[in-house]
Amino acid sequence: MREKRFRDNVTWMSFLLTLLVIWTHALNAELFLGETGKSSAAGLTESLLGEHLAQIAVPGFFMMSAVLFFRNYRPEDTLRKWERRFRSLVIPYFSWNLLYYLGYLIATRAPVLREITGKEEVPVSLKELLEALLLYKYNHVFWFVFQLILLALLSPLVWYIVQRRTSFTVMFLLLCAFIFLKADPTPLNSDALLYYMTGARAVTALSQKPGRNRSGQDPGRNRRSQKTMRAGLVFMTAALLLYCIALISRNDLPLVLSRLMAAACLWTLLLCIRKLPAPSPIMYETFLIYAIHFAPLRLINKSAAALFPGNAAAALLVFLLMPLMVLGIAWIVNRIGEKYCPALLHLFTGGR
Repeated sequence: MREKRFRDNVTWMSFLLTLLVIWTHALNAELFLGETGKSSAAGLTESLLGEHLAQIAVPGFFMMSAVLFFRNYRPEDTLRKWERRFRSLVIPYFSWNLLYYLGYLIATRAPVLREITGKEEVPVSLKELLEALLLYKYNHVFWFVFQLILLALLSPLVWYIVQRRTSFTVMFLLLCAFIFLKADPTPLNSDALLYYMTGARAVTALSQKPGRNRSGQDPGRNRRSQKTMRAGLVFMTAALLLYCIALISRNDLPLVLSRLMAAACLWTLLLCIRKLPAPSPIMYETFLIYAIHFAPLRLINKSAAALFPGNAAAALLVFLLMPLMVLGIAWIVNRIGEKYCPALLHLFTGGR
């Protein structure tokens, strides 16, 4: 029962964060309204949701990835974990990057599609192909998957660091310094590693299973529920305070820490719900939704802006309904894939 509840929490958390990711990329006020769009009521509403609240999706996903990697982890599990990540991350990473490169090759040569993409002809060369495959040049949203691959490779080192409070604290402060100075000495983003290490430390610290009485019931459940709720309030308060500091200081560090606290708050809020509704099938397809969302999102926004130029209500309505439209597209793609080309679907989703 506890395992099912954990898996349901993960599914709900992933799904909610995926909806937020869609909103971060769905901003359209300037497309509809021009230069004044950002300062309009529609633009400010979109900014509040897409540029501020929705930004907790990134730390949330990095932290959850760490929790899933390090839950019940032992060093001898590393090869098995890497093998799974190769199937679920590396193969889909190359597959989608190649697909997007081919898509841009076609779109930038077709007159109508070229106007929608707004790009010059994409060159055909080995250099361009390698940059597309390895550095997600034509699939920019996959910067996140690139970071996850690097984090998976470093996970054994991360595990050794987070085992001790002292080493974790030293590394945490070092990463905070890099973020404060806006210095990323490696291709791995300092904030990504900070989020990932925090999730790893949390799951390591909580790895001790609570005791149960002979009836199989957990005598401390209510007490832990109260502690979880208090923790959620602490996270929420810290997130708000740090966000205010970020607005005043104009520095990335309090903003990063604010988003970390907000993501932790969302997770604790889910834990406080005694009985979550059973996830629907589409909620398990978050990787597919993430992988396909950007292209149709851009197409919908640009087409709607062309049909309703200067219409603020249409801009806001399209923005708010974008997750629903993207979910519908993902559902159709998934059904077609399951029915007609399951092997190809498995390749692009990593068997998720």
